Amino acid sequence: RSCVIDKDELKDGLRVLIPMDDKLLYAGHVQTVHSPDIYRVVVEGERGNRPHIYCLEQLLQEAINDVRPASRYLPPGTRVCAYWSQKSRCLYPGNVVRGSRSDEEEDLDSVVVEFDDGDTGHIAVSNIRLLPPDFKIQCTEPSPALLVSSSCRRTKKASFEVPPPSEAPAPSLSPKVHDGPEASKT
Repeated sequence: RSCVIDKDELKDGLRVLIPMDDKLLYAGHVQTVHSPDIYRVVVEGERGNRPHIYCLEQLLQEAINDVRPASRYLPPGTRVCAYWSQKSRCLYPGNVVRGSRSDEEEDLDSVVVEFDDGDTGHIAVSNIRLLPPDFKIQCTEPSPALLVSSSCRRTKKASFEVPPPSEAPAPSLSPKVHDGPEASKT
């Protein structure tokens, strides 16, 4: 089965992977809002099951079919995404790489994946989904964080460096010594 969604495949219940602003993929299913133009994707495990609304073109551009590997063998270079752990809700994109020869026990139920963020791990084949060979995550709507100017982000970051009032140093109880003009009047 192809990872790329064809317009004719769009129907209620279609399982897809959808990228979010954090540049990771999330599993969900398609629901028709207004055929054939407007769809929603309900992401599994998302709080409140809030649907994400997509026009037909945006859904076809961003979403991919949720396709599990047909066999345990995935050749090096295969473009995949994978759950990092059983507790993960998101899938991290990466590529299958050749495992190290020093592994005495070759686990036939897992493959070595080098993720786009630079991490590498042995991932169970059941936690892997296939991606198109040239797949790169693209979200058509910019992240709200990108709309804030860099000077605002810097100011906000600097405000986190100030300790909260409960951790601020206590004021000194010793009497103040004035070195200014008032001190010369005495």
